[in-house]
Amino acid sequence: MQDEITQKYINQLLGIISRYNYLGDIKRKTMNYQYKDNDLEELITRIQFAVFNIAGNHSVFGQQLIAILNDHRSMLDKITHSMGVIQALHNDLSLGYLSSHSEIIRGDLFSDYLDMAEHLLEEGYKDAAAVMAGGTLETHLKKISEKNEIEIFNQNQQPKIVSKLVDELKRREVFNKSIYKQVIAWLDIRNNAAHAKYDQYSTEQIDLLIQGLRNFINQFPA
Repeated sequence: MQDEITQKYINQLLGIISRYNYLGDIKRKTMNYQYKDNDLEELITRIQFAVFNIAGNHSVFGQQLIAILNDHRSMLDKITHSMGVIQALHNDLSLGYLSSHSEIIRGDLFSDYLDMAEHLLEEGYKDAAAVMAGGTLETHLKKISEKNEIEIFNQNQQPKIVSKLVDELKRREVFNKSIYKQVIAWLDIRNNAAHAKYDQYSTEQIDLLIQGLRNFINQFPA
């Protein structure tokens, strides 16, 4: 039986596979259909976040994905080849070869994620960088909450909204008003990126987010 975290990752990968197959079905059924740029960017963003979040960018899966992304391919070709990484990771998780989160994450994750976000931004993938940085922020806020004995799940064992955790961190004076306002602003960017509202933030804002997060993680280690 899969543990809860592993099952969550399997479901995340299944969602990506399902979305890829859905777009492929439309392509096959509709003559002269052209993929929308938003559909492709959404999918490549989800692929990157899933692989780096689950396996880490130093893993075989992560290194293979990086090689694909750095190759001179079209966006569609990158997605097509990246799906092989997604399928392999899904299979290994399902078969129990990567049995828990702690066994598959290696190295300094936050540093890795922010390095990758910076690289994506430099390569012109503003929205993928925003998702990567935003995920790092959310994970670190949860760890800070746990460090300060703040429950991150509600009574129904559902994850609390991250902004509520930030409110509690401010109430306990872990964050001052200035830090609180900055974190809330970062979460707004993270939410816009997660919901494909890509016009709500700029490349410059994501650059500031990444650099600000480096300082924030050093200031508030977890």
